[in-house]
Amino acid sequence: MKKVVNRIEEHMTEYPSIASRTTSVTEAYEFMKQMGIRHLPVMENGNVVGIVSERDLKQAQILTDSMQLLVSDVMTGDPYCVTVGTPLSTVAREMAKHKYGSTVVLNHLRQVVGIFTTTDGMRILSEVLSSERTDEVRAWGIERLLSSDTLI
Repeated sequence: MKKVVNRIEEHMTEYPSIASRTTSVTEAYEFMKQMGIRHLPVMENGNVVGIVSERDLKQAQILTDSMQLLVSDVMTGDPYCVTVGTPLSTVAREMAKHKYGSTVVLNHLRQVVGIFTTTDGMRILSEVLSSERTDEVRAWGIERLLSSDTLI
């Protein structure tokens, strides 16, 4: 039975595509559709300065002057970033607490090496909850959580 490793780098998408602040909204949206991705870290001078989601870009395209908009106009600044080695449980807790759709993973030099999204989290949850993994489910205490009367 495969054990879920509690380190973010074991579950992230490695070396994600990135955008610059000056990428047009239209170009970023078309690229994301073509690549089948929903989040792009935004870089400037080698630093992560934001993140843009497919939803951000779709909403921007509704505007009549969307052809003039840049990624910097619609991105979320100061995105949630973690470093390689961060426990998966920490990342999941923070993403849930703040309703983040993704986190950017950096190496010790602060370079982007991955991205972890809610889709990745749901994939892990489905693996943990699968019938072949009941021992692991018990170890995580998920059965008790799912049977709790306190769930909303």
